[in-house]
Amino acid sequence: ASCMTGVAELDAAIGGYRAGMVTVFGASTNFGKTTFSIMSADIAAKAGKIVIYCTFEDSPLLYGRRIVARRGHVNATRLRDGDISQDDRRQILRVASSAEKEPFLFNCIGKKAEWVCKSLINISHEAHIDLVVLDYIQRCRVEQRTQDRRNEVTLAAELLTNTIKNIGASGLVLSQIRRLKDGEKPTMFDLKESGDIENMAEHIILGYTKRNGDEQERKVFLDKNKDGPLFAHDIDMRF
Repeated sequence: ASCMTGVAELDAAIGGYRAGMVTVFGASTNFGKTTFSIMSADIAAKAGKIVIYCTFEDSPLLYGRRIVARRGHVNATRLRDGDISQDDRRQILRVASSAEKEPFLFNCIGKKAEWVCKSLINISHEAHIDLVVLDYIQRCRVEQRTQDRRNEVTLAAELLTNTIKNIGASGLVLSQIRRLKDGEKPTMFDLKESGDIENMAEHIILGYTKRNGDEQERKVFLDKNKDGPLFAHDIDMRF
């Protein structure tokens, strides 16, 4: 069975994250890519799926706080600053006591793609991995020397996506895109330093922001769906 994205329209179009398939989620900095991926990882973990969330930039502690804030309905900024109420503390304790026994945050900071691939293969020998999340691909390095950064990101993406597919997991790969003007809609060719990552993925979801008066709207849409329809409209993201 597949892992759900957390967005009903996306799940209907792509069938969720499915074994042997990779979904790329591309958006610019501060869009909320990590928030989206934590939502997907959390839904999968709660459904009893085995998730491996590879963090290439931020420490697992930061992700842990976000997961606690999401599960306990605690304000993430207050939690970060330690400005929490007694009720917040009770919620945090409740979340901690009901957490999964197996951790799913995997610290990959400073690690090369080859090391991450070997680790995923080793983990898969112990238990079937349902979903691998990579946050984010442009932070990943490789052991061998490459011509330039674009080629390095392409090779890292190829190594990691091949491994995800070969171990029978589904993949969610987060990617930066080039800087856009407000309201400008990206395409898969705006994926930053990604080389052929669009060819390695079965599904590509892109996000962008659009100003509506004083409000900043976040929207996502499906730009590639290898085995299903593309829907014409954009989806509003409420986070």
